[in-house]
Amino acid sequence: MLKLEQAIALARQEMNKHVPAIEETCEANFLRVLEAFRAEQISTTHFAPSTGYGYNDAGRDKLESLTARIFGCEAALMRQQIVSGSHAIALALFGNLLPGDELLYIGLPYDTMQTVIGLKEAGPGSMREMGISCRIVDYDFTAAQPDISSVLAALSPATRIVAIQRSRGYSMRHSMPVAEIAAIGAGVKAQGPDILVFVGNCYGEFVEKEEPTQYGVDLMAGSLIKNPGAGIAPGGGYVCGRQELVERAAVKLTVPGAGRELGSSLIDNRLFYQALYLSPQIVAESLLGAIFTASLMQQLGFSVSPGVAEHRS
Repeated sequence: MLKLEQAIALARQEMNKHVPAIEETCEANFLRVLEAFRAEQISTTHFAPSTGYGYNDAGRDKLESLTARIFGCEAALMRQQIVSGSHAIALALFGNLLPGDELLYIGLPYDTMQTVIGLKEAGPGSMREMGISCRIVDYDFTAAQPDISSVLAALSPATRIVAIQRSRGYSMRHSMPVAEIAAIGAGVKAQGPDILVFVGNCYGEFVEKEEPTQYGVDLMAGSLIKNPGAGIAPGGGYVCGRQELVERAAVKLTVPGAGRELGSSLIDNRLFYQALYLSPQIVAESLLGAIFTASLMQQLGFSVSPGVAEHRS
């Protein structure tokens, strides 16, 4: 018992070394969120739910303009009807890929996305079944500098979207920092200005001071079951970025011709506003908990990844 107590004390000491940097990031993100709430003039009138088709749902529309402002982009689709991060990512990709297009994925995407893409077989409704091809870039996630050359070498005339998975997913690779995503995006745009850069941002929101969409990423998607939901939102997800690209994702969620106009807020919108407001603080606490746990497990003889002092994105 004494050994465990000592390990806990040492883990707490190690965690405390990272408090100033994580608090600084938290404060920067919270200020961005707070300024967005002020600019959008959020009030209790936006908290009410709605029914039916959802036309003129003021709370839903304001939540989406708030999300777009927080993430520094033109538009957002944030809906209770999006069931997971994979669903949000699929909406973004299906909405902006046509038969004959190529999707270029940097690294192997996590398991659920492999089914969506149809990497192993052309399952019902998969991109492969619809005539959308996908190639995987053998990317070096451990390189000191972004492995941009491997991405640029893989581009082809058919490439429509370059997709970046920010988190490691279920693999042991490193997560991708915003600066690295920005460098890849800039390289892709320099070689192919019309190629879209997409980021699966699950687990990445508010971990760093900036988001990928603040650095020229065309489209991004994530889950409210994760960071921006702050453990408060009961479900949902988002797609954000350039307005015309978000609208194309929206028509995959609803129907062409209506897009973002449809979709009622069946659950009290207050939960989603509250989640966005608190998420920078909740993410900061989660990061400290992750560092504490990594230190404790390492002392107890386990191999941990990411390491205690390793950059988290």
